[in-house]
Amino acid sequence: MPRPATEPVDRQKTTPFLLRLFYKNGGFHHIDEFSVDRQPIHDEVIIYTWKDATLLELTQLLSQACPQVKKANTRCAFRLVYVDNVRGRMQTKDIGTVNLMQANAESSRTLEQERLVVGDWLDVAILSGPRAQAGREPVIRGRGGDQGFRAARGGFGAPYGDRRRTDGFEDRRRTEGFEDRNGRGSFENGRRGDRRSSRW
Repeated sequence: MPRPATEPVDRQKTTPFLLRLFYKNGGFHHIDEFSVDRQPIHDEVIIYTWKDATLLELTQLLSQACPQVKKANTRCAFRLVYVDNVRGRMQTKDIGTVNLMQANAESSRTLEQERLVVGDWLDVAILSGPRAQAGREPVIRGRGGDQGFRAARGGFGAPYGDRRRTDGFEDRRRTEGFEDRNGRGSFENGRRGDRRSSRW
């Protein structure tokens, strides 16, 4: 089923939101590694972006923290991680695979088309070699795209700009401000205390 078109975002006037992205070589993190008060933060990249950001755009940002993503035979498989408030458990949804050296239809998918809610997380499997199944976790589809079901979802963190931590997250210092005037995203590398803000 074709995904609805994404309304363009005026990035000069719209404040970006904070997106927590976790990556792993060779496959996805196990769903048990995610909970409201526990995440694999040693594999975390913090991105400031907009709802019209594409998977290709996110891959380009990730490549700044993980240069191996730029290799010709490397792919990034993206998975949404979110809390299902109805069932009271974590859920995942695979949303696409991107190769920086070879664009495909999935490269142009946006966060809005994939129905990401501010506060959701992304898990990225960095894969090398011949294309194969990204991981052993089941792909959870179906009701994840239903409007009523999505309304019952809850985000994990507060939107960008709200520095209050009300959800049990660790209060981690971040780079002050967001001054990219070119309408591009930026990231903070959560590994080894690196808090550099990068632009592309």
